[in-house]
Amino acid sequence: TVAMWCIIAGSILGLVTGALLLSGNPSDILSSSLFDSPEHSSVSGHALEAESGEGVEGVSITLMSADGKTELFTTTTDSNGFYRFENVKIDLMVMVAQKEGYITIERIFSPDLGGEDPLTMKPGEGIAEEGSADDIMESNLEGVVALTSAIAVLTLLFALVGFFAAAEVQRGVKYRRTQYLCGIALFSRGLIFFGPLLILFGMALLAIAKEQFLDQNIE
Repeated sequence: TVAMWCIIAGSILGLVTGALLLSGNPSDILSSSLFDSPEHSSVSGHALEAESGEGVEGVSITLMSADGKTELFTTTTDSNGFYRFENVKIDLMVMVAQKEGYITIERIFSPDLGGEDPLTMKPGEGIAEEGSADDIMESNLEGVVALTSAIAVLTLLFALVGFFAAAEVQRGVKYRRTQYLCGIALFSRGLIFFGPLLILFGMALLAIAKEQFLDQNIE
Protein backbone atom coordinates (compact mmCIF):
# COMPACT_ATOMS: atom_id res chain seq x y z
CA THR A 1 0.00 0.00 0.00
CA VAL A 2 0.95 3.66 -0.32
CA ALA A 3 1.07 4.02 3.48
CA MET A 4 3.53 1.16 3.81
CA TRP A 5 5.88 2.59 1.18
CA CYS A 6 5.75 6.05 2.78
CA ILE A 7 6.80 4.53 6.09
CA ILE A 8 9.57 2.55 4.41
CA ALA A 9 10.83 5.63 2.58
CA GLY A 10 10.86 7.67 5.80
CA SER A 11 12.73 4.88 7.60
CA ILE A 12 15.31 4.65 4.82
CA LEU A 13 15.95 8.38 5.18
CA GLY A 14 16.43 7.74 8.90
CA LEU A 15 19.03 5.07 8.14
CA VAL A 16 20.82 7.49 5.83
CA THR A 17 20.83 10.17 8.52
CA GLY A 18 22.20 7.75 11.11
CA ALA A 19 24.94 6.60 8.72
CA LEU A 20 25.91 10.21 7.96
CA LEU A 21 26.16 10.96 11.68
CA LEU A 22 28.43 7.97 12.23
CA SER A 23 30.72 8.82 9.32
CA GLY A 24 30.68 12.61 9.57
CA ASN A 25 33.38 14.96 10.79
CA PRO A 26 32.57 15.85 14.45
CA SER A 27 33.58 19.47 13.91
CA ASP A 28 31.21 19.80 10.94
CA ILE A 29 28.40 18.08 12.85
CA LEU A 30 28.89 20.34 15.85
CA SER A 31 28.38 23.39 13.68
CA SER A 32 25.29 21.97 11.98
CA SER A 33 21.67 22.66 12.89
CA LEU A 34 21.50 19.32 14.73
CA PHE A 35 23.70 20.74 17.50
CA ASP A 36 22.57 24.32 17.85
CA SER A 37 23.69 25.58 21.24
CA PRO A 38 23.07 28.84 23.10
CA GLU A 39 25.62 31.59 22.59
CA HIS A 40 25.52 32.74 26.21
CA SER A 41 25.45 31.04 29.59
CA SER A 42 25.76 31.77 33.29
CA VAL A 43 28.93 31.07 35.24
CA SER A 44 28.80 30.44 38.97
CA GLY A 45 30.77 28.66 41.65
CA HIS A 46 32.55 28.97 44.98
CA ALA A 47 35.94 30.09 46.22
CA LEU A 48 36.93 27.68 49.00
CA GLU A 49 39.69 27.82 51.58
CA ALA A 50 42.18 25.04 50.82
CA GLU A 51 42.47 23.67 54.36
CA SER A 52 39.07 24.24 55.96
CA GLY A 53 36.93 23.97 52.81
CA GLU A 54 34.93 27.01 53.92
CA GLY A 55 33.86 29.74 51.52
CA VAL A 56 36.23 32.69 51.23
CA GLU A 57 34.54 36.08 51.23
CA GLY A 58 35.83 39.05 49.28
CA VAL A 59 37.68 37.19 46.54
CA SER A 60 37.82 39.28 43.37
CA ILE A 61 36.67 37.18 40.41
CA THR A 62 37.44 38.55 36.95
CA LEU A 63 36.67 37.04 33.56
CA MET A 64 39.21 37.97 30.91
CA SER A 65 39.46 37.30 27.19
CA ALA A 66 41.50 34.24 26.19
CA ASP A 67 44.57 36.40 25.51
CA GLY A 68 44.24 37.99 28.96
CA LYS A 69 44.11 41.52 27.56
CA THR A 70 40.41 42.41 27.86
CA GLU A 71 38.42 42.44 31.08
CA LEU A 72 34.91 41.10 30.42
CA PHE A 73 33.21 40.75 33.82
CA THR A 74 34.16 41.23 37.45
CA THR A 75 32.50 40.48 40.79
CA THR A 76 33.34 39.62 44.41
CA THR A 77 32.43 36.49 46.36
CA ASP A 78 29.84 36.80 49.10
CA SER A 79 30.06 35.57 52.70
CA ASN A 80 29.69 31.98 51.50
CA GLY A 81 32.38 32.34 48.86
CA PHE A 82 29.79 32.26 46.08
CA TYR A 83 30.06 34.17 42.81
CA ARG A 84 27.91 34.35 39.70
CA PHE A 85 28.03 35.94 36.25
CA GLU A 86 25.07 36.22 33.91
CA ASN A 87 24.90 36.29 30.12
CA VAL A 88 28.50 35.23 29.54
CA LYS A 89 29.40 34.41 25.94
CA ILE A 90 30.36 30.75 25.54
CA ASP A 91 33.98 31.03 24.46
CA LEU A 92 37.47 30.30 25.68
CA MET A 93 38.42 32.75 28.45
CA VAL A 94 40.48 33.22 31.60
CA MET A 95 39.08 33.42 35.14
CA VAL A 96 41.25 35.28 37.61
CA ALA A 97 40.61 34.86 41.35
CA GLN A 98 42.65 37.00 43.71
CA LYS A 99 42.65 38.15 47.31
CA GLU A 100 45.41 39.51 49.50
CA GLY A 101 47.15 36.72 51.39
CA TYR A 102 46.22 34.04 48.87
CA ILE A 103 47.83 32.69 45.70
CA THR A 104 46.15 34.19 42.64
CA ILE A 105 44.39 31.64 40.41
CA GLU A 106 44.36 32.03 36.63
CA ARG A 107 42.08 29.40 35.13
CA ILE A 108 41.58 28.86 31.40
CA PHE A 109 38.06 27.53 30.83
CA SER A 110 34.95 27.64 28.69
CA PRO A 111 31.59 28.48 30.35
CA ASP A 112 29.94 25.36 28.92
CA LEU A 113 32.60 22.95 30.16
CA GLY A 114 32.82 23.43 33.93
CA GLY A 115 33.03 27.03 35.01
CA GLU A 116 31.45 25.98 38.29
CA ASP A 117 34.47 23.99 39.49
CA PRO A 118 35.46 25.27 42.96
CA LEU A 119 38.32 27.72 43.20
CA THR A 120 40.70 26.41 45.86
CA MET A 121 42.29 29.38 47.60
CA LYS A 122 45.70 28.58 49.07
CA PRO A 123 47.53 30.97 51.42
CA GLY A 124 50.69 32.45 49.92
CA GLU A 125 51.89 34.58 47.05
CA GLY A 126 52.32 34.18 43.32
CA ILE A 127 50.12 32.86 40.54
CA ALA A 128 48.74 29.35 40.02
CA GLU A 129 47.70 28.53 36.45
CA GLU A 130 44.94 26.00 35.86
CA GLY A 131 43.72 24.35 32.67
CA SER A 132 44.90 24.75 29.08
CA ALA A 133 43.27 25.56 25.77
CA ASP A 134 44.45 22.26 24.26
CA ASP A 135 42.86 20.20 27.05
CA ILE A 136 39.56 22.04 26.68
CA MET A 137 39.46 21.56 22.90
CA GLU A 138 40.32 17.87 23.26
CA SER A 139 37.65 17.37 25.91
CA ASN A 140 35.11 19.22 23.76
CA LEU A 141 35.90 17.06 20.72
CA GLU A 142 35.62 13.84 22.74
CA GLY A 143 32.24 14.95 24.02
CA VAL A 144 31.03 15.72 20.51
CA VAL A 145 32.16 12.32 19.22
CA ALA A 146 30.43 10.49 22.07
CA LEU A 147 27.21 12.49 21.67
CA THR A 148 27.21 12.07 17.90
CA SER A 149 27.72 8.32 18.16
CA ALA A 150 24.89 7.96 20.68
CA ILE A 151 22.47 9.98 18.54
CA ALA A 152 23.49 8.05 15.43
CA VAL A 153 22.84 4.69 17.09
CA LEU A 154 19.44 5.84 18.38
CA THR A 155 18.58 7.19 14.93
CA LEU A 156 19.38 3.83 13.34
CA LEU A 157 17.34 1.95 15.95
CA PHE A 158 14.31 4.21 15.46
CA ALA A 159 14.64 3.78 11.69
CA LEU A 160 14.63 -0.02 12.10
CA VAL A 161 11.42 0.28 14.11
CA GLY A 162 9.95 1.94 11.02
CA PHE A 163 10.55 -1.24 9.02
CA PHE A 164 8.75 -3.26 11.71
CA ALA A 165 5.87 -0.78 11.39
CA ALA A 166 5.81 -1.30 7.62
CA ALA A 167 5.70 -5.05 8.19
CA GLU A 168 2.72 -4.58 10.51
CA VAL A 169 0.98 -2.57 7.80
CA GLN A 170 1.53 -5.45 5.39
CA ARG A 171 0.07 -7.89 7.91
CA GLY A 172 -2.92 -5.66 8.59
CA VAL A 173 -3.73 -7.24 11.95
CA LYS A 174 -3.36 -4.68 14.78
CA TYR A 175 -4.00 -1.04 13.99
CA ARG A 176 -2.90 0.56 17.27
CA ARG A 177 0.35 -1.40 17.46
CA THR A 178 1.16 -0.30 13.92
CA GLN A 179 0.52 3.36 14.71
CA TYR A 180 2.60 3.14 17.89
CA LEU A 181 5.52 1.70 15.94
CA CYS A 182 5.16 4.46 13.36
CA GLY A 183 5.20 7.04 16.14
CA ILE A 184 8.48 5.63 17.46
CA ALA A 185 9.93 5.64 13.93
CA LEU A 186 9.33 9.41 13.74
CA PHE A 187 12.35 9.88 16.02
CA SER A 188 14.62 8.58 13.27
CA ARG A 189 14.50 12.17 11.95
CA GLY A 190 15.38 11.21 8.39
CA LEU A 191 17.03 14.29 6.82
CA ILE A 192 15.67 16.39 9.69
CA PHE A 193 11.99 16.52 8.65
CA PHE A 194 11.53 14.78 5.27
CA GLY A 195 11.56 11.32 6.83
CA PRO A 196 9.12 12.12 9.64
CA LEU A 197 6.88 13.90 7.14
CA LEU A 198 6.66 10.77 5.00
CA ILE A 199 5.94 8.62 8.04
CA LEU A 200 3.27 11.04 9.23
CA PHE A 201 1.67 10.91 5.81
CA GLY A 202 1.67 7.13 6.02
CA MET A 203 0.09 7.28 9.48
CA ALA A 204 -2.64 9.57 8.15
CA LEU A 205 -3.39 7.12 5.34
CA LEU A 206 -3.57 4.29 7.87
CA ALA A 207 -6.03 6.29 9.98
CA ILE A 208 -8.24 6.77 6.93
CA ALA A 209 -8.13 3.09 6.02
CA LYS A 210 -7.97 1.59 9.50
CA GLU A 211 -10.99 -0.66 8.75
CA GLN A 212 -8.59 -2.76 6.71
CA PHE A 213 -7.00 -4.00 9.93
CA LEU A 214 -8.51 -7.14 11.37
CA ASP A 215 -8.97 -5.69 14.87
CA GLN A 216 -10.86 -2.68 13.41
CA ASN A 217 -13.04 -4.59 11.00
CA ILE A 218 -16.30 -4.89 12.93
CA GLU A 219 -19.01 -6.60 10.97
